[in-house]
Amino acid sequence: MSVPRGESPSKRQNPSDDETPRASHHKRIQTPGSESSYSLSDQSRRSFQSSERSGRLSPQKHMRTLKLNPKGVKFGDLSHSDDKPPSLEALLETVDVIMEGRGIVATSAREALTLAARSHKDLKWACRGGDYFSDSPDIVGCTPPPEAVLSVMAAAAECSTCGHPEANWNLEVHQRVLELAFRPQGQSITTAAIMPEYGTPSPSKKVDFCIYIEPEIDFSWASTSPSSIASFRDTLPGRVFNFTDFVPLDQRPIALSIESKKPSEGFDSAKLQLGVWQMAHWAFLRHLVEKRSAQVKAADCAVDARSYGLPIFIPGIIIQGHDWHLIITTLEGQQTLFWQKVVIGSTSSSKGIYQIIRTLHILRQWASDTYWPWLRDLILQGRGGCGGCGFAERLQ
Repeated sequence: MSVPRGESPSKRQNPSDDETPRASHHKRIQTPGSESSYSLSDQSRRSFQSSERSGRLSPQKHMRTLKLNPKGVKFGDLSHSDDKPPSLEALLETVDVIMEGRGIVATSAREALTLAARSHKDLKWACRGGDYFSDSPDIVGCTPPPEAVLSVMAAAAECSTCGHPEANWNLEVHQRVLELAFRPQGQSITTAAIMPEYGTPSPSKKVDFCIYIEPEIDFSWASTSPSSIASFRDTLPGRVFNFTDFVPLDQRPIALSIESKKPSEGFDSAKLQLGVWQMAHWAFLRHLVEKRSAQVKAADCAVDARSYGLPIFIPGIIIQGHDWHLIITTLEGQQTLFWQKVVIGSTSSSKGIYQIIRTLHILRQWASDTYWPWLRDLILQGRGGCGGCGFAERLQ
């Protein structure tokens, strides 16, 4: 089980530590050559740090600052983007189907849900038709029992009604939803921060959870994965195969990240925090590509003389109280583009929780079938296989 993030007394005494790093409008980080080029300019960094100390800048002003930086972040609405790549369109269409309630639970769970609906009115939806149920192989065996979902719903109602802090939402609600979706061996993560080589202007800013790749679950290359990652990792800043130097993740690359806020906290603050984090994620991937390309060129290996492309997009999640939102980041030039937002469910209802869990399954599939094969190919130059995923809490 994961443990909620811890905060030291000194951290609580500094209000700026509770804010989220601000990311602005929609663009990614591309950097030409040196590792230092992955960071924002010294002038931007000094501006960020002085404004944080003074506490003068709102999330919107921080985002404006990042928007104007050629290696910063821009924000936009997914609904205003008419040029989505086919793979992103397919993901969004799948999420739309889930939000219509279609195929959100396995057919094998129908009897248990119908029985539970006799004593729990919130489950009556399961008795109204067959569209909610699916025999898809990727959902069979992955539907949590109604008792577990109702328990999460009750905890969410308690947190919302009684004004619980964000830490309680994370422990009692969000973490439990992630456990129902992934059932990993959990761990407490209370000290992870973005590595300066990958562009954070605000070291106090963190996210709450991440979904990471577990390479050792990829049995097709399990015998070579530790040494392959280790040898490649030795060439990276801090000898870490990630954009955070948190030790449990130094060989488990992050696939997507999650930022949470309690209901009363602003969505802009969450956007900024996750945007800066995603900016570092893209910078890390660019660095990997440039590092591998340089190695291939130095080896004069004609068969691999091709340049490695970057992922088309990286998903992320913002949670605000009950409500879960999918966001997408892409790269344009040297800026991270942060595209908001698609509702993927709510912990205020049992159906909403099943919708969240089903969407998390889809994102896990993206991590295993798209993101990890790209990353694995970058490391091993084309061996096959499919990695497993896990989740981790609050990268502080």
